[in-house]
Amino acid sequence: VYGYQQHMWSAALSNEAIVFVNHPGASSDSSSMRPGYWFGNGIIPALRQEGRELAAIYEISDEHPIHFTHLFWPTAKFEEVKTSGSWLFARVGDGYLGLWCSRELQAYDDELAGCEYRAYGSHTAYLCTLGSKAEDSSFDAFIKACETRSVTYDVAGRKLLLDGETFVTYTDSDDRTQYV
Repeated sequence: VYGYQQHMWSAALSNEAIVFVNHPGASSDSSSMRPGYWFGNGIIPALRQEGRELAAIYEISDEHPIHFTHLFWPTAKFEEVKTSGSWLFARVGDGYLGLWCSRELQAYDDELAGCEYRAYGSHTAYLCTLGSKAEDSSFDAFIKACETRSVTYDVAGRKLLLDGETFVTYTDSDDRTQYV
């Protein structure tokens, strides 16, 4: 379904350390299009949250002009950041965040420097996991636990698998009420 200004999800470790992914309605931050670059979604993702994990699948149709999703990741607002394979990790105080992407995340600077990663392509899935010192003991233990999870995106089946089980599936919709 085409979107407008719906903000689908975010995860926060503090008032300033906020992370989210969207499918922008324009290719640059200077655009005045709706949906915008950082708000709304050109195509609405499939979402599922259970406990401290949230997954999102973005399936961008060939007709849509923007074929990337992007992650708002304000690096300067985190106390610690680590990368490992398909994962980005951040820590603020005793709070932890892990973000996995099915595509390579590429750092990109537009009007906001050090705050954006892009995943180019039409079929992309994300998994966001939150943790804490109380739940996971240390940041390194949280990272190790995330890395040992089996996370895959089955593009043909349009489903994100977590530890071999379907966590969320993308289903097309033809809800014409979303067209603007």
